[in-house]
Amino acid sequence: MLKNLLFRYKTSSKSNYHKLLWSIPKMLLLDKMVKTENITREMAMKGTLQWLINAQNATQDGGVSGGFSMIFGWTKSYPETTGYIMQTLIRHYNLFGEHEVLERAKRMAEWEVDILCEEGGTPSGGRPVAFNTGQVLMGWAELLRIENVPRIRDAAAKAGYWLMECMSSEGYFEKGVSDASSHGKLSHNAMVSWGMMDIAMVLNDEKLADAALRSALYYAGTVDQMGWPTMTGIDVPEVDFPLTHALGYTAQGLLETGLLSNNQELIEKSVKILKGSLNVMDAKTGFLPGRVSNGWSGGSSWTCLTGSAQFACCMLSLELSGRSEGFLPFAEKLIDFVISTQFSYDALKLPIAYGVRGSFPFHFGGYCRATYVNWAAKFHLDALHMLHRLEKLQNGNSLS
Repeated sequence: MLKNLLFRYKTSSKSNYHKLLWSIPKMLLLDKMVKTENITREMAMKGTLQWLINAQNATQDGGVSGGFSMIFGWTKSYPETTGYIMQTLIRHYNLFGEHEVLERAKRMAEWEVDILCEEGGTPSGGRPVAFNTGQVLMGWAELLRIENVPRIRDAAAKAGYWLMECMSSEGYFEKGVSDASSHGKLSHNAMVSWGMMDIAMVLNDEKLADAALRSALYYAGTVDQMGWPTMTGIDVPEVDFPLTHALGYTAQGLLETGLLSNNQELIEKSVKILKGSLNVMDAKTGFLPGRVSNGWSGGSSWTCLTGSAQFACCMLSLELSGRSEGFLPFAEKLIDFVISTQFSYDALKLPIAYGVRGSFPFHFGGYCRATYVNWAAKFHLDALHMLHRLEKLQNGNSLS
């Protein structure tokens, strides 16, 4: 595998080949360095926010860079993830009242309107994609809750109705399928249901809410009694060994759509997925395999940090909803594991300080193995926010 990987980079670009060679010892060194720091949750929350700010500063259009590659540096703005990073920044503003963070989210929101396809979807590769659109709706919905911006409201309605046009009679997103996926039946698309339901609540649109619920129920139907989504993964070849990132999308999409609509079936299916994950998670260290075998029967030797953060988000969201399933200690372990892979500015004065890697430790089969990706930072910050809110509630403090 290594020989083929090096040959591919060597023949495509001599410069890229040398960058790849240099990145390998860097990543192995970073693996060893993670044990030398003791970053607190508060430090991680502030630092991860700053990393996301840096990622936006790395672009010229108001969007957020997809991440920092140890091979190529900062990447271009990523419409899909900029969409739900808006949600994270606005929630940070709601918690701490930092106006600069809100202004940054507004710039992201305006950029997403500017690039919206004529049909109404958020683009990828020059065409509208349903999944991307659902993630942008989350961000727009969060902004519209605190500020009614007609231009954004109109774009959100257009995007929501375009998503309804993408739905099949069965309820899945048949059209607008990403080039990264074989079809829209894969259950990670439950995240689109969440985006639709979120904006439906803001717009008070029953038709859109009904469509969102119908799509979520379709994806819930793929979860078996053991809590295993039988049709998950970003693409069909991954179905028997999917990323926890895809499993996390399924759990989050079902849970959050269920909480918004008060649909117990969706919530129960998400709870089953979370319980299933405990079969492969190390309860002492918080290590969750980055890929998991069919039926929660085993997993990879590396972890997908995005997926770990997403599972923590689900567990904490249940706690915040008033429904305790005993997941809190596991959520804290997941969060602390991700923190343990981060570096402070003092330890590492590079763009990766407080970023979150795609996977850990370095492995050639890992996910985004040499890149600090913005979506991992987003979900990690979400989890830290939720833990902060939960601690305030437990201490008898108001969240306002």
